[in-house]
Parts: sequence; C-alpha cells; structure tokens
Amino acid sequence: GAWGETVDNAEALRTFLHTGLSALVGGANILLAVQPSGGYWGSGPGSTAFNPFTHYWSLGVEEQFYLAFPVAFFLLCRGARRRPRAARAIVAALGVASAALSLLLQLRPSPIEAASLAFYLMPSRAWELIAGCALCVALEPRGPSARKEMDASPPPRRRWLRALVLEVGTLGCYGAMLPLGVEQHLSSRWVGTLFPVPAALLPCIGTALFIANGGGGAELRVGAVRIPLPVLNSLLSQRPCVYAGDLSYAV
Repeated sequence: GAWGETVDNAEALRTFLHTGLSALVGGANILLAVQPSGGYWGSGPGSTAFNPFTHYWSLGVEEQFYLAFPVAFFLLCRGARRRPRAARAIVAALGVASAALSLLLQLRPSPIEAASLAFYLMPSRAWELIAGCALCVALEPRGPSARKEMDASPPPRRRWLRALVLEVGTLGCYGAMLPLGVEQHLSSRWVGTLFPVPAALLPCIGTALFIANGGGGAELRVGAVRIPLPVLNSLLSQRPCVYAGDLSYAV
C-alpha cells in the first residue's frame, strides 16, 4: 500500500519525518507549501496518501493565525478603541488582503504549485478565519442604546423572520457548493483555479450565517404545527449530531 511505498522510498520517508517534526512546532503547512511534491491533492511524497502528517497543515494555519492576528489587530486598532466602524474596516481590509493574496498565488502558471502555496500558507488562508472575527465585530452593539436593544427580546415575528432569512442563506451557500464538488472530481485544474478563492467563500459565508442565526429561540407556526427556527441549528444541536461532531476532529 501507500505506507509500504513510503517506507521503501527514501524521499517519501524523509518528507514524512520532516513533516512530523514541523508539526510539533506548528509549521507543517509551511514545509508542505514549499515542497514540489504535488501538494495536498497530488501523488508525491507530500500527498495525504504517503504522508499522514500532511493533515497537520490545518493546525499550523490555525496556530499561526491565533498568534499573529491578535497582535496585528491590537496594533492596528490602538487608535480605534472608541471607533467601532474603524475596527470593522480594519478587519474587513485584512480579510480582503488575505483573499487577494490567495487569488494572486492561484494565478501562478502551475496549478498544483500555486494550489500548494495558496492552500497551505496562513496569510492566504487567514481570510477564512477573519470571517469569524468580522462576524464578531459586526454583531457588536454600537453604543448604550444599541446594547439595550440587543438585550431586549425582539418581537416574535421579527425573530422568526430573521431566523428564516439567515437559514435560507445558509442552505443556499451549502447547496451552491455541490456543483463545485462535481467540478473538482471532473477536472484536476479545479485545484489552483477555483480553490481557495472563490470556492471557499461559499462554506465560509454559509458558516457565518449559521453562527449568526444563534442557538434558536424562534418558532414558525403553521396552523397547529410549531416549527423551531432555525431548523438547521436545531437539528445539529441534537445529541447524535453533537456526538458525531465531538468525534469528527479525531476521525
């Protein structure tokens, strides 16, 4: 199998060991990004078929982001503590810059090499994590009156209408991902041309809408039937789904 070929192949074994050591310090993604091995989707020694440590790339991106972004945000927002609009603009600018960098890397001549850089490097993937930060600052109440309005329970009609609109947006984003998945299997050039930008925009927007919808509390009445809203959030909060989510990362 692939593991046997890794042991017999000196280059694959060396890549395997180096990736494992890099993963210990949160740098596996950087090592994988600069290796001419076909990338995450390729068939070289750095691919998932030969190197189980390849999956640690995401931990590297997250750890680097959690170290760099708070410092950058603090330094950039020092003069904007009482100006929430400036903070939101800074977060938006950082996200746009990261997405632009990802797209720029994808425009390199070789799709696979471009995909490796755009896929693995933290600066080109930071925009996906910044989307969560943007949601946080966007939902932050603006002033004492806004805080009181946020603490107050909105009218039932407004509550279920907001939940329904956000849920339709969430399902729309996830549904639009299906044709992209088909395209991925049909063409190897999908990698490096559509992903991460713009294909990853859909799951990011869908997830942001899902989080913005909150944990429920609204319901839509159709005659004697009461439908809890948001439906998707309510379904995913059931014990079997929560249990599967707890196991999913390790699996």
